[in-house]
Amino acid sequence: MRIAVVHATSPEHGLDAAQTAHIHASAPAGATLRISLPAAGPRSIASRYEDALAMAGVLAQVRTAEAEGADAVVINCTADTALEAARESVSIPVLGPSEAALHLAAQLSNRFSVLTFAARIAPRFEAMTRGFGFPEKLASVRSVETPLEGLDRGDALARDLAAASIRAVEEDGAHLVVLGCTDFEIVADALAVRLAREGVRVPVVRPLRVALHLAATLATIGLSHSPLTYPRPDLLA
Repeated sequence: MRIAVVHATSPEHGLDAAQTAHIHASAPAGATLRISLPAAGPRSIASRYEDALAMAGVLAQVRTAEAEGADAVVINCTADTALEAARESVSIPVLGPSEAALHLAAQLSNRFSVLTFAARIAPRFEAMTRGFGFPEKLASVRSVETPLEGLDRGDALARDLAAASIRAVEEDGAHLVVLGCTDFEIVADALAVRLAREGVRVPVVRPLRVALHLAATLATIGLSHSPLTYPRPDLLA
C-alpha cells in the first residue's frame, strides 16, 4: 500500500525529524509513505489568500504521486488545500485531513470542538461544517494562539491544548475535540494524559491519522471519488 503525503506549505528548512517521524507513526500497518513538499508555497496557511497560493503546488504533487504509482494521496494540511481540484485531476483517492476528521467527529459525538492555532481561521471550520451538512454539531472553535513557524511541540503546547479542550467541554458543551492542525498531533498523547488527569474523558481526533487510515481503507477496498462528482477537466482529458 503506497500512500503519498503531500504538503501545502513549504517550510523554510523543510520537515524536521519530529514531523517526519510523526507522519510515519500515523500511518496504518503495512503502508509505505512517500512524503513530498511543494516546489514553492507559503510557509503556513492561515488565510484564504495563502490557501490559494498553495493550490498549484498541491496539484502538481498529487499528479506526480499518481504518475509514480501511489495508491492514494493525503494532503497534509487542515485547510484541505485544493482537495476538490485534486480529485478532478486524478483517479486515485485523495483525502483531506479536515474533511475526514470532521465527518468522523460528527459520527462519534453530538457536538465537537476544533482546536486551532489562530482565532482568525475559525471561519474555515465553520464553513466546512456548513458545507458538510452538520453545522449544529460544531460546538466551538478554540484557539491556543501560537505561531506555526517554530511551533513549540513540547509540554507547553500540550498544556495549552488541554486547557482549551477543558473549556470546550465545560463551557461550549463539546463531547469530543478535533485537532485543527496536523502538527498538534505530535503532542496528542501528552494531551490525552492531561485530559485524563483532569477527569475530562473525551475522544481526541487526529486528522492526519484519520485521513491516512481512511486513504488506506479506500485503496484496499477499491473505492475512490466519483468521476460524476469530480469530472476530469478538459485540459487533462
